[in-house]
Order: sequence, then C-alpha cells, then structure tokens
Amino acid sequence: MSLPDDAINSAAQSPQLFIAYIGEAARKHSFALARRLRDAGASVVVDLEGRKLKKALAVANGLAARYSVVVGDDEIATASYKLRDMTSGSDETLNETDLIKLLAG
Repeated sequence: MSLPDDAINSAAQSPQLFIAYIGEAARKHSFALARRLRDAGASVVVDLEGRKLKKALAVANGLAARYSVVVGDDEIATASYKLRDMTSGSDETLNETDLIKLLAG
C-alpha cells in the first residue's frame, strides 16, 4: 500500500514541538523560546492565537506535532518545561538545555 504524495509531505512537515501559553508574559517567553529552539535546529510552532489550552492542544494534534509544551508563570519562574509526548501522552520535565538536546540533538 502506498500513501498519497500530500500525506507524505504533510507528515514530513509536522513540527517537533507545539508551544501553547497562558498569559501575556508567557506569550513573550514562548516566542523567545521558540526562536532559541529553531536556532538550534528544532521545528517549532507557537500558538499565535492565544487559544484556551484544550483548543491549543487540539491544534497540536491536528498538526501532528510530536511534542507539546505549555508555558505559564510557573514555567517561567522555574525555567523548566513539562514536555508532553503527543503520541504516548507521557510527560517529563526538562530545562531549556535538555529540551534543545532532545529536539535538536
């Protein structure tokens, strides 16, 4: 069985990480984090519309993102992120350096 060309292209274009955020400070932090991750070679999409969390994660699923991160005040304060594997549903908490290693390494 073979897949149509557009199915192959869409799978190849799926982002590694989808970033959702809660609040204005988290929005700014998310864009800066995405820039640093992209500079390291990761494929990252940030929710541009500031959707509610459930809707943002539905968008991540629709994009077939491998991982998601939600940035809020706690993540900014601790400089750590709960990375969710969108396939298995498992979570792990990583600092930015470890996040870069995972996504770009």
